[in-house]
Amino acid sequence: KTRKALTKAAEFAGSIAQAGGTILFIGTKRQARGVIQKNAEEINSPYINVRWLGGTFTNFKTIQKTVRKLEKLQELKASGQLEIRYTKKERLLMEREIEKLEKLFAGMKDMKRIPQAVFIADINYDDIALAEARKMKVPIIALVDTNSNPEGVDYPIPCNDDASQAIELVTSIVAESIREKRAMAVTASATTPAVNTPQSVAKAA
Repeated sequence: KTRKALTKAAEFAGSIAQAGGTILFIGTKRQARGVIQKNAEEINSPYINVRWLGGTFTNFKTIQKTVRKLEKLQELKASGQLEIRYTKKERLLMEREIEKLEKLFAGMKDMKRIPQAVFIADINYDDIALAEARKMKVPIIALVDTNSNPEGVDYPIPCNDDASQAIELVTSIVAESIREKRAMAVTASATTPAVNTPQSVAKAA
C-alpha cells in the first residue's frame, strides 16, 4: 500500500513541477527538520522546517510583508549601512530580528505566491498547515501514520512519520520525481522549434 500510494504521490508532485508549479515541503518536528531542509534545498523548492506561522496561507499578503522586511534588513546589513546609520544598541536589536526572521523564513523567502501543492511530513504535528492548505484548496501530499486521519489529504502515504529514515525515504522519492520532471520540462522546452510568427518573418525579411 505504501509503495502504491508513494508512486501515485510522486507522479503527482512531478506533474506539478513539470508544469512549472511549486511544491512547499513542510516538516517542523525534530525528526523531520533536517530531512525536509536537505531534500527541498537539493531541488530548489521552498520549505518550512522551524515553525508554521498561522496565516502563512490564509493571510499570505501579511506574511509576504514580513519577508520583504527581512530582505530590507539583510540588504542594510550587507551594504554596511547598518554600521553607519544605527547605534550599537539599534544594530544589536536589528541583528537579533534578522536572525529570528531568517530561521522562520529562510526556506520560503523566494516563494512569492501560494504553492500549487504541499508535502507534509506529519499531519498531526503540523495540523495548522494542513488546515490552511485545505481551506485554500491546495492539494496535499502527506505521510499518514496509524494515528492519523487521512481524510482531507489528497495523496496520503501510509508510513511511520516518527522515524527519520522513513521520512527520508518518502521525501527523497517525491523530491527526485520533482527533479526529474523539471529536467524533462527544460529539455522539452530547449528542443521545441521556434514558431515563425508574422512579426518574426517580417523582421527576418
